[in-house]
Amino acid sequence: MSEKYSFDGIRSGESIQLIVRSHPIQLVWPVVKAMAIIIVAVFLYNYFSPINYWVYANALLLLIGFVWLFEAFFCLKGTLTIITNQRVVLRQQQGFFRRGISEVELSNIQELSAITKGIFNNLFGNGSVLIKTAAGEKSMLEIKNVSDPYLVQQKISELVGK
Repeated sequence: MSEKYSFDGIRSGESIQLIVRSHPIQLVWPVVKAMAIIIVAVFLYNYFSPINYWVYANALLLLIGFVWLFEAFFCLKGTLTIITNQRVVLRQQQGFFRRGISEVELSNIQELSAITKGIFNNLFGNGSVLIKTAAGEKSMLEIKNVSDPYLVQQKISELVGK
């Protein structure tokens, strides 16, 4: 896997062990909300179409619905976790213009937890991985909406044990 993937900031001697992307189930609520806005816009257009300002209001509602939907897909594709033989790097896309990057050295990891909450998460096998370190106040890194969080936890645990 290390020959195929790379990222900015990779260290010498560091190799990628696992790349984890967010589970697509997290798109359910943004899709439902965007579709509700689009349905309302279509209904309003059909009901009030002779009035000119409703055409513009409906066009604006449609635009908002599609932008909201596109942002959800953009955030899904832009969020990933890279697990190397030296550290865990989490890149979170939190909107069009906001991205956070966090990293934890494997040698600083003290505790790992895999959490699956709720009916949908249990049905689709996604959840979160919590990584606790001894680094003061901000001593926890949460990898959210991961497919098979137990597998990710075990891989990180295996790398910490080496």
